[in-house]
Amino acid sequence: EIDLGFLDAPPASEMALDAQLAQQTADEFSEAAAKKKRSALADMVGSKWARKLEKTAGSMEKSVLRAFGYSSKKKPAPKNYSVTKIKAPSLTPMIIGDAEAWALATCLGLAACSPVLRLKALTQLTFRNDAPRKLWGFLAAQPERVTYALSAYFSGGRLTSDVALACVTAALLRHALLVADDDDVLQGHPLQPFMLRKVLQMYKPAAFSYCWSSPKKDAVRDELFAWVVTLLRDLHARHCRRPLCKPSGWLVDEAQDAHAEIAQRQSQRSKRLMARMPFCVSFRHRADAFSLHSSDNARPSAAEATRVRVRRCRILDDGLAQVAALTPLQLQGRLSVQFVDDFGRTEAGIDAGGLFKEFWTELSKRAFDEAFGLFRTTKHDGLLYPNPDAATAHGEREALELFRFVGRVLGKALREGLTVQPRFSRSFLSFLTGDFNYVTLLEDLRSLDPELHKNLRFLQLYDGDAADLGLDFTITYERFGETVTQDLRYDGSKTDVTNQNKHAYVQAVARFHMVDRLKKPSEAFVGGLADAVDVSLLRVFAAPELQVLISGADAAIDVDDLRKFTRYENCRSNDSTIQRFWAVCKKLSPSDRAALLKFVTACKRGPSLGFGALEPPFTIRKIPDSDKLPSASTCFN
Repeated sequence: EIDLGFLDAPPASEMALDAQLAQQTADEFSEAAAKKKRSALADMVGSKWARKLEKTAGSMEKSVLRAFGYSSKKKPAPKNYSVTKIKAPSLTPMIIGDAEAWALATCLGLAACSPVLRLKALTQLTFRNDAPRKLWGFLAAQPERVTYALSAYFSGGRLTSDVALACVTAALLRHALLVADDDDVLQGHPLQPFMLRKVLQMYKPAAFSYCWSSPKKDAVRDELFAWVVTLLRDLHARHCRRPLCKPSGWLVDEAQDAHAEIAQRQSQRSKRLMARMPFCVSFRHRADAFSLHSSDNARPSAAEATRVRVRRCRILDDGLAQVAALTPLQLQGRLSVQFVDDFGRTEAGIDAGGLFKEFWTELSKRAFDEAFGLFRTTKHDGLLYPNPDAATAHGEREALELFRFVGRVLGKALREGLTVQPRFSRSFLSFLTGDFNYVTLLEDLRSLDPELHKNLRFLQLYDGDAADLGLDFTITYERFGETVTQDLRYDGSKTDVTNQNKHAYVQAVARFHMVDRLKKPSEAFVGGLADAVDVSLLRVFAAPELQVLISGADAAIDVDDLRKFTRYENCRSNDSTIQRFWAVCKKLSPSDRAALLKFVTACKRGPSLGFGALEPPFTIRKIPDSDKLPSASTCFN
């Protein structure tokens, strides 16, 4: 039994970071958007977690085994840690010996037993007397030693008691997180946010060692790695919703140095790393790898391109008719667009890429418009998710065909590196990446219906008798002005909600809204997406990162970045006219900068990886005729 006060005593620098993170959304703090914030945060993070701890009255000689259980001591009163200095507790030989014996037996037992028995054992250990927190306190008192032992074991070393205890603690922490929503984590359950950063620092090097060093096949080591990496993936998923640390906290330097090998994905270790913990590779390097594998290295000639003839007044209708009829091979190849004006005349111009960009940008804008009836927007942030009533509006078969069509539209945009306007809800993006988490259904429901989420949370935390609320296992919702009631389980209208089943009711409501009503349209959408791009390549991205790939960074266009990668023909960068052009660009409003970019490139947003990735480059050409107004060769852009 050791004093765990230091687990709730963040130093001033950690509290400052928590305050900074609390003001950021996941999108704002994603790697692409956080580029300019890193220098300001650099001096806040990285301080040692170990602080001086005050000694407690009473014996420190009780074993960790007894920490599971049966002490009647009162919890210490809250302390003002801003002035109290505490030090890490000393661990006596008796405590260490008991911990080692317990850890090895428990670790090997959990690894060897059946999944059902393991689940029962983890549940008993996790929710009995705060075991994950107490075990983490034991590890946190000796972080360097445990971190070294973990890395050595996952590189092929032997299983020690330190490793066993650390792996069991990882399994228990992850089990505790299963029932903790984001608010609980923010309030310190099961650990304070600054301690979760220490968890990341301890386990991340070990998991990377396993992926990168290719140790010999070992069933126990494979099982223990699964416990560790599952915890890290859970923490990263929560970080994407509410940042736990700065973006660089997830990276591994060795992975950045080997970015060329990782991008090629030719070695087994690079494939294993990208499959199990892609977050340790920077977003830019993962996006480069996606671009390398998703696009064609050899572009077909204009003669080999599939021709698409589109009336400007019927872009959506013509796009639907022709894009839906393409084979996956044609969709992945080059499309050559011909526009027809309102009088039926073919517009002059050769599509060398620019006309396709213009057509695809306009097509995506109209296909994802809420008025088209396939998507709805979340109530508080206006993000898109599939309309569960689309089948009623369009017919079930026709609706699924339309979802497949818009999936093709988005997939082709990703394949060609086009940034398009739609911004999707996090839960839908998770479905696209194959990382949809059924455990976080209630948290995902918050974005779709904040009021319903609030009511369900009230029921979860309700101290009285839930039967007094008069609920049963049915759900009532609106569909085109009509009130519909549906059972959540067999005979749900005859099953009352009680204290014993209220958590099952909450999960059933969340599952109905997040899965049952959205699964078919989402699967049809992913089917269309797969016609254009290998969806397995998307699984290395978290939801906010995938949104950056789709629609680019949310920040205003960076004129300096655009200028850096601009190409000049028949003129030089230091010509007076060029200098005046960039001076004017810097004074433009964000909307005017976007309009200028659309005028030249047919896209309002720059590439997600910056203008260095724009193909062809932004080009300024000087022509002899000085009386001519500026014009854009969109056929070639």
